[in-house]
Amino acid sequence: MHGDRMVARSLLPLLGVLSCGDPPVDDPDFASDSASATDGGAGTGNAPDEMGTGPTPVDGYCLFDPKDDRYGYRYQCGGVVLVDVVVEHAFAGSPEMAFLEFVFGPKVDGDSYSDPLVMACCPWYDLDEPHCAQPHERACWIDVIEQGCRSMVDKIEAYAHDAFPGALNTAKRTAVLKVAEYVDEHQTDCVTAFRDDTDIATVLQLCDVENNGAVDFGDMLENGVWSFDPPGLVQNVELTVYSAWMSTLHPIGDDEPAPLTCSSADENDATRFVEVDPPPETVVLRLASGGGASLIGPSAEGAAALDTTSTLAITSGALENLALHSGATTIVAYGMEIPIEGLHLRLWERASGVAEGSTLTIAPGAARFSAGVSALGESRHRWVTNATPIVVAHDAEGWASSGFAIEETVDGEPWMVVIAAARWHGDG
Repeated sequence: MHGDRMVARSLLPLLGVLSCGDPPVDDPDFASDSASATDGGAGTGNAPDEMGTGPTPVDGYCLFDPKDDRYGYRYQCGGVVLVDVVVEHAFAGSPEMAFLEFVFGPKVDGDSYSDPLVMACCPWYDLDEPHCAQPHERACWIDVIEQGCRSMVDKIEAYAHDAFPGALNTAKRTAVLKVAEYVDEHQTDCVTAFRDDTDIATVLQLCDVENNGAVDFGDMLENGVWSFDPPGLVQNVELTVYSAWMSTLHPIGDDEPAPLTCSSADENDATRFVEVDPPPETVVLRLASGGGASLIGPSAEGAAALDTTSTLAITSGALENLALHSGATTIVAYGMEIPIEGLHLRLWERASGVAEGSTLTIAPGAARFSAGVSALGESRHRWVTNATPIVVAHDAEGWASSGFAIEETVDGEPWMVVIAAARWHGDG
């Protein structure tokens, strides 16, 4: 097994098992948002206005609950958390696996500074101090956990209805809805598993001006596991975080507005991570057949069939969503078999294309994906784009998508993931 792990560590950087999970460093939007939050920046930004008599601003700590004599400043947090939910049940096909995505920040549809998905209520952010010496990022992660635990209820319910529609799937759907009900009734257990048990709330956060000793809260969250046995036909549920990173703290810097005051991070408790409604004309499709994924690399090969939870959504001028999921498979590398628990490829943002008649073409590089893999107890994701066009067409037999390739160079070696052509059908 040790040999398998060593091969996997050399084999799987392409799919992100060992990658840090950050967006590409040449992304100008990411760079402009994250530079000052990560490096401290220069200057002090807009100086806070004095409140006069009455409450005073917090100093050195953040507000998670209201305090009558204190106020803080609202900061909107940005990043992504990807969660695996494995459900063991009494039906054929056990265990089932759901892939939950929690994306948040100023550039995310449905997230706003006035009603943020994730926020921190903290002291004024000091650009003269290193980021790791200030409490803002920890506060963001704590709110991520609390907001995520609340939002898992809605996401699991949505998965139950999407994955098991119709009368024939009533028993399965009811069983998964029981999981959502259990999560709703055991919020404290969820928060404990991902906040307290990972030490995110208590680890010392000390660093100097060079950021030495900085804490990677995302790595800590990736150690979080919550397992439980809910009532009903489900025997066991396990929730794990396989990727978590923070990219943005807004607003900070001389070129951004002064933050509003806040009473505590409870101000966004009513906000949930929900799927943004697509335009009314969007066509939402499910995988009918095909679409398998093949890996081609140095001295390596492998293939995986996609399961029917894979989805595609388009409008006349854009690819609105493409989420491809596989079950377990095996990669052969250097003569050794490496077990892979699951592969995921999910479109990160709307990809504009060219429509001609009943055909939509997405140009190479126009579709940005999060590619995730779980193998040998490790899970990560990596940002990739399409190297060849993606074509979606409507014909006499329904909907079809072309095959396309993702190409990466890792340690000087060429790698390729090829997605095969597929057929799709609507829910109706």
